[in-house]
Amino acid sequence: MDETLTAFYSFMYLILCILKRLIDTRSSRLNPKLNHFLTSKLKQAKSRLFGGQRSKLSHTMEGHDASFVFINQTMSWAAAQSFCRQHHTDLASVRSSSEGEQIRVLVQSAGQNAAWIGLFRNSWSWSDGSNVTFSHWRPTEPNGAQENCAVLAPSDGGVWEDQLCSRLQQIVHLCVM
Repeated sequence: MDETLTAFYSFMYLILCILKRLIDTRSSRLNPKLNHFLTSKLKQAKSRLFGGQRSKLSHTMEGHDASFVFINQTMSWAAAQSFCRQHHTDLASVRSSSEGEQIRVLVQSAGQNAAWIGLFRNSWSWSDGSNVTFSHWRPTEPNGAQENCAVLAPSDGGVWEDQLCSRLQQIVHLCVM
């Protein structure tokens, strides 16, 4: 797929994701046919954009509140954020225990020990600019004055740990779509 077409599908996919989220939040007041139509167009755009490009490097999970893509590439938090913003929307923000569980299952099923999420120390906020309304820190975390970015540890129930943002070892990342 050439760059122009990929950019077009990426843009359309982003628009469809935004519309889908708006419809989902107002689904009780909207026509179910519109919701079904948008869902099918979203899947079609995703297929055209990612079809044939999927590999062992990524896995997708459709959640109730959001869709997540797991990227099995080791990089720093800033590089992961940049990757997510370039190819999806942003690093994943965990807004509820159910989203945390969905993400935990996705990361654990890929056999990983930790994944960057969009939480960073600026009074601990999400990389998309939103405030933290739900947290799932390990009881001893956050504990590092220089550890300003967060990972989700799936083997321990999906608890969050603060880490050095530049850390590369065995940390993959999650993007929200």
